[in-house]
Amino acid sequence: MFSTLTRETDRQFSHKALAPWLWRGRAVKLADGTAISMPDTEENQAAFPQPSSQAPGVGFPLARLVMVICLATGAALDMAVGPHSGRGQSLGTRDHLVCWPKPAARPQWMTPEQHAGLPNELGVCEVSVAHRVLVTTLVDHRQVGKDDLSVPCARRWNVELDLRNLKTTAGMDVLNCRTPQMNEKQLWVHLLAYNVIRLLMA
Repeated sequence: MFSTLTRETDRQFSHKALAPWLWRGRAVKLADGTAISMPDTEENQAAFPQPSSQAPGVGFPLARLVMVICLATGAALDMAVGPHSGRGQSLGTRDHLVCWPKPAARPQWMTPEQHAGLPNELGVCEVSVAHRVLVTTLVDHRQVGKDDLSVPCARRWNVELDLRNLKTTAGMDVLNCRTPQMNEKQLWVHLLAYNVIRLLMA
């Protein structure tokens, strides 16, 4: 219920987005991740194991939260939570078109239906902008150039601020529930409250 209400507030919020808020007529989505901890229970440890660097019995379950936030409105669009393990892979610095193949092994956080529904490969463009590599599905450089991509890249800092507000101001950095299911509900309640406040501010 909470996830449905959160997505509904985003739908209402999107109708209030003014044209100047959009980037080239597009509603840009920002994705970023952060770590959250929770009470040390058997259920939480099984779903979100504590880091291997911590000795058993002296650590807390740690989860990785990935959020999608609308650049135009600041609303929280969606989220996924899973075990906190591993890091992303660095990309090269040269600009080029590449095809990303779908991994043969299905990730643990993805359902078989979701994995089967993905294309076998995804064509993307990798470009170097301001010492960063941006990956986009906007592959026609004649329509969208590197300078165009640098604009939303510069505004990407907004998602960092939104996550910080959720974790510090709203107290989402440490969850309080003793089971993974209730912790996920608590996350959705935080996002719902955040969206309602954003909706009132618009």
